[in-house]
Amino acid sequence: MASKKRRRNRPPARAAAPTRDAAPRSEISGPAQARDHRARKEEARRQREAIRRRIAVRRYTRWGVAALIMVGLVVFLTVRSLHHAAENRRQERAQQALLAQASAAARAGGCTKVRKVPAYAGDDQQHVPTLPALTTYPSQPPASGLFGSRDHVIVAPYDYPLPGGQLPTGRQIALVAWHKIQYCNQVSAPVVAAFVHDYAWTAADQAAYKGEAPEAGAAI
Repeated sequence: MASKKRRRNRPPARAAAPTRDAAPRSEISGPAQARDHRARKEEARRQREAIRRRIAVRRYTRWGVAALIMVGLVVFLTVRSLHHAAENRRQERAQQALLAQASAAARAGGCTKVRKVPAYAGDDQQHVPTLPALTTYPSQPPASGLFGSRDHVIVAPYDYPLPGGQLPTGRQIALVAWHKIQYCNQVSAPVVAAFVHDYAWTAADQAAYKGEAPEAGAAI
């Protein structure tokens, strides 16, 4: 008879020895957490400071650009004003030079003295839609009569195929203001400058005006 195997009863497994609980996390990581918290605060402070610096840089940049624009505008206006003043002085000197030559130029150009033209018969200042015949005016070109009375400065040929539509024989130019006329055999810039200076009304130089237009200075 086969012998039966005996089963050995294994001793029950020993219970694992109780381990000591790990120390509380707060006790182990407390200093590390404090250091981490301080680091995060410092990083946040650095970021806030960087943001403030960027904002300040943008603000100062805007102020700087605005200041540069203002400085540039002031410089531009100053240069423009100086240039305008210099140009006015140059034109004034040129005009004075022409006026100084006017008398001699008038003699050389065969110019008459400025003559007074009598009033047109009837209403000398009436504006009419249809002009009368040129021969009815006391001068050619007309310097009075039914065509208005403002101080216009007009440069135009005077040559019409009608009686009274031409300059007097030998005359190349006529300078005309209200009731004033001057003829020249030759075109002369100094003579023209002197006539315009005396008989074209300007607000800047009213004392120089020698004309008698009833609407002197009125807008055209």
